[in-house]
Amino acid sequence: MSVVDIIASSSLFMTTWPVPTGTPGAFGAVGTTQTCTAQGFFQQLGIMTIFFNGTLALYYYLTICCGFREERLRKSLLPKYILTVSFGLGTAFAGIGLDLYNVVGN
Repeated sequence: MSVVDIIASSSLFMTTWPVPTGTPGAFGAVGTTQTCTAQGFFQQLGIMTIFFNGTLALYYYLTICCGFREERLRKSLLPKYILTVSFGLGTAFAGIGLDLYNVVGN
């Protein structure tokens, strides 16, 4: 979860730098279409943070309230981790395929 947070936060930190040079209304734009696409991809990966947080909350609920042991938790949470990573990577790559990450008009 922390790795995904760092990646998404780093892409947010770059603000308009990756936006193609000369884009109207984009202050400080010094990038290319490829850098803009990369930034959008990494920002989309940030959706995994939401699912990881939900899985972590579920982990604590099952441990504290339901008394699940470690072995049982591994079996019940593994599909949720697989779904989280699959959904995050799937939507991020779909955005590339559908050309969703560039500034409107480019």
